[in-house]
Amino acid sequence: MSGQVSYFSLDNKTIYQFPSPHSTTVNIIALSQVRASMITSSFDRSLIYYNSLDNSIMGKDETLTFCAISIQFYEDGETFLICNSRSFISIHKPVKSVWPYFDVGDSCPDVFEEIQAEVKTLPRPNMIAENIQRFQSRLNILFQTIYLMDLRLSMLEDEISKLNGNLRYVG
Repeated sequence: MSGQVSYFSLDNKTIYQFPSPHSTTVNIIALSQVRASMITSSFDRSLIYYNSLDNSIMGKDETLTFCAISIQFYEDGETFLICNSRSFISIHKPVKSVWPYFDVGDSCPDVFEEIQAEVKTLPRPNMIAENIQRFQSRLNILFQTIYLMDLRLSMLEDEISKLNGNLRYVG
């Protein structure tokens, strides 16, 4: 792994791995619910605050402030979405079975290299929301079109019925 790396744990089971604070990418390799409120990283002496109200993490050191990071757990309790204040980062599904027990400040780069979590890059959440809105608009237009077609079909059936009645009368 290149650059300065910080490891810290939020509940002595969940391990988070940060590259250099200068980097815009944050990888989080973790599993299990986050409970602790504050952790000290022994690697760069920064304090990392966890806000349980909105699942955000803010890191601060002597010279820099990390981006705010939000973590959203999915229903399986393992996969989670990671965002920072600049852009969407990635979605992670950690490798559960091979994690040993870590204490705060413990590090093992070989283990981290060996069991990197699967990372899939996705569009930003606001793009997803925009796409959903577009889809809903198109769906509404489609429903309106179907309604109008149904209305026209009913009117056509009425006209045919009238014509049939007239034909019967003439006959």
